[in-house]
Amino acid sequence: MMRLDVLFRSCWHDFRAGAGNGIVSFTFIGLTAYLALSLTSAEYMQTLGATDVPRNGASVIYLMVTGFMFFLFFAWAWIFAQPILRDRNASLHEAVLTTPVNLKILLLGRFLGACLLGILLGSSVLFGFFVAPILETVGWMPAGSFSSTPWGQFGFSLAWLIIPTTIGIGAIYLIAAILTRNIAGPLIAAVIIILIWMFSAVTLTEGDVNLTLASILDPSLFSFALAETDLWSPQQKESAFLPIGSSFLTNRLIWTVLPICGLVFVLSRISRERLVSISDKAKPSAKAKQRIQNLATSRAASPSKPSQNWARIFGLECRRLIVQVFQSRALCLGVIVLFFVGLSNTFIHIIWHAEGPLQPDPNIMVKELNTSLYLVFIFILAGLVGIISRRDNVPGIDEMFDSLTTPTSLRLSACAVTIVGMVLLLTLVPALSAIISTLIADRSYLDLAFIFTCQIVIVAPALLEGAMIIF
Repeated sequence: MMRLDVLFRSCWHDFRAGAGNGIVSFTFIGLTAYLALSLTSAEYMQTLGATDVPRNGASVIYLMVTGFMFFLFFAWAWIFAQPILRDRNASLHEAVLTTPVNLKILLLGRFLGACLLGILLGSSVLFGFFVAPILETVGWMPAGSFSSTPWGQFGFSLAWLIIPTTIGIGAIYLIAAILTRNIAGPLIAAVIIILIWMFSAVTLTEGDVNLTLASILDPSLFSFALAETDLWSPQQKESAFLPIGSSFLTNRLIWTVLPICGLVFVLSRISRERLVSISDKAKPSAKAKQRIQNLATSRAASPSKPSQNWARIFGLECRRLIVQVFQSRALCLGVIVLFFVGLSNTFIHIIWHAEGPLQPDPNIMVKELNTSLYLVFIFILAGLVGIISRRDNVPGIDEMFDSLTTPTSLRLSACAVTIVGMVLLLTLVPALSAIISTLIADRSYLDLAFIFTCQIVIVAPALLEGAMIIF
């Protein structure tokens, strides 16, 4: 009974703490509003093949539920990191982890609380469909746009799409949070999942390469839902259920069962000392310690006056931040993967596509790459800006910087300049993909001036605006 009490209490406390955060409420309202906006677009409904069915038909529900998981992957990363990071951010993790309760039961209860919160967030799409008929009532949509509430499709989406995906992806994020003990772990896992989603939904599905493999690899099942609903008649699109076949079950095995087994294995080997201790990667190496000791010795032997050359200090601060960014192996790996994703997209959707143009037209390539990678860049920038601006928020380090004579605006400006530099570098990734694909296919179409002008003049300002808003 004591274990069940700890389980239920930790579950409820984690759910209540997460639900009281503004991020969850804002995401829930934002996804619901975005769904309503999408349902009012006849052109968007046409892309889903839903022009001859009600706006709350079965096919529309399945495509929206699975498609909106693209936005939920990063929100879930934050939610499932909190069971590990909430106490650590408040410097209470040592007190909590020394309480005489079973650690595995405590973490399991917190995981269940995060699952409830993640399922609630994923259900925002179903809530949007539930309240969407109001748009018809107020006259924003023509009469007859909605049918009666499809409770059966709601239940199927919740039981087979939202709940398994939330639990499986949440288990991956919690494992990443336990291993890294910071928000970077779940965010890196989210980027990898997004890249897998892009490869399956964009490269394999839209390129008609292998629909079966896309259905298995897609963590959201959007590729599976799209492939199935494209073959349905108008009557099936209105009230049918997705078939639960081998591809569907294999997908659930990979993205639900295996992550749960991995979480069980990690929890069985977890210890309080590992959660309290600092990550080995965060500890300075012996070489770094020796370098710091030598520098301190030389400064003590020949003390110098504090430098007031603010321009030089500003340059050194920018250099420090840029070096720290490029020391992230996950970021470098993500940029490399994005480059190859963009390279494959240019061949699959343009150069090798049956509808043409079968040539590396720079105008078409730049438009295709920016369209397919834009949202990914926004999410990467959100994590990158957070890491750059909050990297020094460490007890002791923050106070040390505050005690310096350096103006606060100098550090803030250095962060802003570093973010601008990272944005410009990210905008060059699609440009590099377009250039390499052109060199491979037909060098006569290479137009460096056009490609770089489009990226710097058109794409970079939009990303800079988003980065500054996040900053």
